[in-house]
Amino acid sequence: MRTLDRITYRLSLTREFSQQRCSPLLTNLQQPMPNSTNPIKMERLHQISKGDTTLELELLQIFIEEIEINLEQLKLALSAKEPLEAIAKAHAIKGASANMGVPLMQSAATQIEFQVRSLQETSNLIPQSWEGLGDLVAQLEQTLAAVKTLTLNYQTG
Repeated sequence: MRTLDRITYRLSLTREFSQQRCSPLLTNLQQPMPNSTNPIKMERLHQISKGDTTLELELLQIFIEEIEINLEQLKLALSAKEPLEAIAKAHAIKGASANMGVPLMQSAATQIEFQVRSLQETSNLIPQSWEGLGDLVAQLEQTLAAVKTLTLNYQTG
């Protein structure tokens, strides 16, 4: 078998395995947002704050700070093609957004984590695959911007 054929075959097996393993998880994460201006499941925020609006605002501010740091580090890791760091940062974003109830961010971070794992398993043989993660990073940035807007409105409202 030629080298390119082996690479293509291995990549197809890895993608197929990842899709089978992750498909139910990703389907559950891609539920629509409560509405287009609110990326957060507010019932989750109320649940973890026990209805304390001051605590809710503090949690939102801490969440934004942590996501900004992890997102910046994720972008650096992706541009440097450092899979272990990228996986760790995507995983951190996934966990924080799951805890806060931000499903679009959780979904995008999950997809980044699994795609980078797949790239790592195929020994980074297809460089353009790294660039394909840009849309997911943009989704993280857009969702973060929506959370910031919500938090600003929460403070003034």
